[in-house]
Amino acid sequence: MMFPFIPDTSQIVYFQTYTYQTININSCYRYELEALPFLTPDQIDIILRRRPYRDWEDFLRKTGFKDYEVEYLKNFLVFGKEKFYKVFIKGGNKGYVLSSGGRNEDWVYNFYLGRDTSFFILKEGFFKVFLGNSKVVSPLGFAGHSGYYSNEGEISFVYYSQPSFGIGIGKAIAKIGKKGVIGGYLSENGGILVSKDSVIGGISFVKFGPFSFEGALSKGSFGFGVRGYSRDGGFMVKFFNGKPFWNEGSQRNYYSLWYRWHFLGINMRIYISSNGERFSLSFGKNNESVRVEYFQVPRVNLMLKNFLAGACPGCVYVGIEYRFFRFKVYSFTKSGIQFYEDAYSSRTFVSSEGYAAFLGFRYKNIGFLLSNKGNSINWEMWFFTSLR
Repeated sequence: MMFPFIPDTSQIVYFQTYTYQTININSCYRYELEALPFLTPDQIDIILRRRPYRDWEDFLRKTGFKDYEVEYLKNFLVFGKEKFYKVFIKGGNKGYVLSSGGRNEDWVYNFYLGRDTSFFILKEGFFKVFLGNSKVVSPLGFAGHSGYYSNEGEISFVYYSQPSFGIGIGKAIAKIGKKGVIGGYLSENGGILVSKDSVIGGISFVKFGPFSFEGALSKGSFGFGVRGYSRDGGFMVKFFNGKPFWNEGSQRNYYSLWYRWHFLGINMRIYISSNGERFSLSFGKNNESVRVEYFQVPRVNLMLKNFLAGACPGCVYVGIEYRFFRFKVYSFTKSGIQFYEDAYSSRTFVSSEGYAAFLGFRYKNIGFLLSNKGNSINWEMWFFTSLR
């Protein structure tokens, strides 16, 4: 994929969540693969159609991909509960980040050192013990993360959550932390959770084929949500009324819809979300595409192989790619327009009148980014690798 330092808005919506996560290629869904950088829609079709895979050698043989085409994906994909260890390091004139995560047998760990230092250790099996910055996850996010994060109820590391302690016996779990108490039953196909924060509340979910249903209920509050998926698309709708009763979840109204299809050799993709008033419609063929989107302001993007151009009310921008280098420059006539820039650091920037320029370099697992916004010059370097 072109411009890995400057991905489009819809990619960022997915990819931010997965920056320090790993996806099981044999059980993931299409939108999880779309969240990853450098994969084309046609490559995703082949990956899904030719599963399962035993290892990378089997993956390359079945898909017909060249090793260099998917080299970077080795940092994000696993083939089940294999042993792996990941390291992400980023430093610059605005600080540093060190993140490491992995699995060894039934032990899973994550460590994050940055502005909000945190860690998470989980011992899986019939008897579980977990310690650190964790959340209990439900498929639509009434508890824990939102629907794009997880396909099933689980326990997850979150670098911005409060420290907690939990235990589990079989499918039953209990978690205690500064934000309150939550406990219940978690399985791949359903579960029920009871929480105590300011009030007592309950959250339940069930999976039925391609659909996930979730409900929430407490004193003076109730909610319901459903999510469905298919080979080429999906949707999610959440309704909530009253005051949120569990602050680790996303108890608010929300909807999203995504779909892609082929027509006369052209790939088309649409994404609609109530989150930040997002809308994206793209038409593409090979390395050429046109995208119309709305995030705070409407904008149009044109990509022709190694050239990118776009415009919105109050801005124009152009970018070029040459071998390992990417360059992009903006011109703004108004302030306050928000743009996504870098998936690896989940960075956004808000415009000021004048010019903003970004120069990026990436070779294998090493990257560098230099930015100039007004009189402010910033730089950062990052390194990301996965060991097995």
